[in-house]
Amino acid sequence: MEQNENSLKDFFEIEVEKVKKETILSPEYRRKKTIIWGIRTFISIILFIIFWKYNWVRWVLIAYIPFNILSLVSIYGVNTILNGKMDKIKKKIDEIEELMDTNEQTPYNNGYNCFASWLRSGH
Repeated sequence: MEQNENSLKDFFEIEVEKVKKETILSPEYRRKKTIIWGIRTFISIILFIIFWKYNWVRWVLIAYIPFNILSLVSIYGVNTILNGKMDKIKKKIDEIEELMDTNEQTPYNNGYNCFASWLRSGH
């Protein structure tokens, strides 16, 4: 049982490290997305200046600004949210591990769930 617990915790930690290196949590990914966002914003500003004489461009700008800000917030905000969720999961795994350790030390366990042992005793 101890081997399964350790391997589960180790497996989770390995997966977290992979996610931090290969996805939105990695600094390289955020840097790349920020550069792309900056280039896209720069091109948009140039296009807005060129076509400013048309009335519909002003209306498009009103819609573009919130979406552009939302895009930037998603690049950095999602990172914060996901890191918080992973920290909560780590804490829950540690709590479960402590609970399983205390259950293994009780004299009623005998390698089974305490409730199952209670049922087998005829109650």
